[in-house]
Amino acid sequence: MDKNGFSLLECILALSLFSLILTLCISIYLTGYRIYREQEYRIETEQHVRVVLNRISHTLRKNSNVNQSIFVSDGELIIGNIKYYLMNNIVYERIDGGTNSLGYFISKFEPKLENGYLRVIVEAEINPDYKPFSLEKIYFVGDE
Repeated sequence: MDKNGFSLLECILALSLFSLILTLCISIYLTGYRIYREQEYRIETEQHVRVVLNRISHTLRKNSNVNQSIFVSDGELIIGNIKYYLMNNIVYERIDGGTNSLGYFISKFEPKLENGYLRVIVEAEINPDYKPFSLEKIYFVGDE
């Protein structure tokens, strides 16, 4: 007897094999995409921390009489007429009447002034499963 076409068993086997390969490809793609998004979020969060510290550095450099115009109280840093503070996981910069949001996802903003040095710690929690990303910068603000 001459056979033309596929039997039901061959069709089921081909469909099962195709489904298995498709499921494997989708799983690999979704895993790669999840890793990509996690890294993208991590980089963005690290950038927010760096922006806060860079902005403070810029303010200190442009302030001519820096050793007499820095005050730290209750987690707030005041340099001349500019105030930096953390509220609702966002670090703000307040200049006169205007306010700028500098960094998001910030869990800790800790300025300390002691012995002519300003120490600022900025920390962001990227993911509860990982260690928080933390940067510390120390500025000399005493007399030369």
